[in-house]
Amino acid sequence: MTPTPLELPAPWTDRGDDFVLRISAVDLGVLRAPRRLATWAGVLLATLLLALVIGLPGGDWAVAFGTAVFIGASTGIVLYLATLRTQRRILELAFGPDAVRVGTEHEGESGGARSGTTAIPYRELRRLLIAHDGAPTRIRIATDAGTRRWTIGQLYRHNRVEPFIDELPGPLVERLRNAGLVGGTAVRRGVRVTDWRPRRR
Repeated sequence: MTPTPLELPAPWTDRGDDFVLRISAVDLGVLRAPRRLATWAGVLLATLLLALVIGLPGGDWAVAFGTAVFIGASTGIVLYLATLRTQRRILELAFGPDAVRVGTEHEGESGGARSGTTAIPYRELRRLLIAHDGAPTRIRIATDAGTRRWTIGQLYRHNRVEPFIDELPGPLVERLRNAGLVGGTAVRRGVRVTDWRPRRR
């Protein structure tokens, strides 16, 4: 984990008709891909077996099992944090007049080259959720085709609730309302959360 960067909270900027948010994030869909989960499971299983073998010659099953659980859990945490760091990308959300465009790029790329840009029309949105503060900071975009989730707050070391993402600008809030979405920003358990859903017909 890294110290909270000075540029946070991430601001919203204007780019022509778009309202743009750029922030370091990890795509949880990539992080939890079956192949990656299988690799984690293999490493953890090998660690547990090794710990059991080390603990068994003493004949104390409880000590062997406790040692295995401790080493396995520690290894899992280290793997998770290391994977977070390697999978970190710049997430860009560009809210245009009719759709939100989602793109990512490797940190430090020159020229702003993006990969996997997707346009999601507002009429296809089923939920837009942004948790703005501290460790819970995340973004979720749900459509009928599926849900994409990014974690942000877990990337940084912090001991208090800190603002990581600025609140949506007023004109963007109006744009979402005009697109048939209802919602807003509220404080839940000390964390600001923005939640938008389609208006019920």
